[in-house]
Amino acid sequence: MTGSWSPGTDGVPSTNAHGSRGARSSPPTGLPPGGCDGLQLEAGWVGQLRKALPAPEFPIFDLPPDHPLFHTQFEVKKVAQIPSINFFFGSRRTSERGADSATPHARGIVDKKGRLIVLMTHNTDFGDSWEREGDDATYFVNFGPDGYAFGIDAVLYALTH
Repeated sequence: MTGSWSPGTDGVPSTNAHGSRGARSSPPTGLPPGGCDGLQLEAGWVGQLRKALPAPEFPIFDLPPDHPLFHTQFEVKKVAQIPSINFFFGSRRTSERGADSATPHARGIVDKKGRLIVLMTHNTDFGDSWEREGDDATYFVNFGPDGYAFGIDAVLYALTH
């Protein structure tokens, strides 16, 4: 997960997981104005999440490869590491922080009945795989199919479970 917090053009704070302008909200508690790295964002986001879903009752876990979400429409055999388009073209690598971000994750939280209620990814930028297909064919060919397969599976899983 990467992102930043910054004031919106109208002075109202805006934040989302990709650092782009989105729904207006206040900056996540504990995150510095002007930006942060993915680890800071994850720590701040999880801290906020824990206010609603306490850790003892709602642990975060890595989704195993055999989780039904990965087999809803497409066979997603692994969580693909998708870099931001800017990082990829600047480096031709996928791990944005070297060894610290070399392994992508799909994590979840289930409710008391075992239903997946939170899906989060880390060390991968699925959003860029969807929104950047028109920017560059090389990027799209390298990352679009894996990104779309994961995203479609996630949406279909949410609609059917």
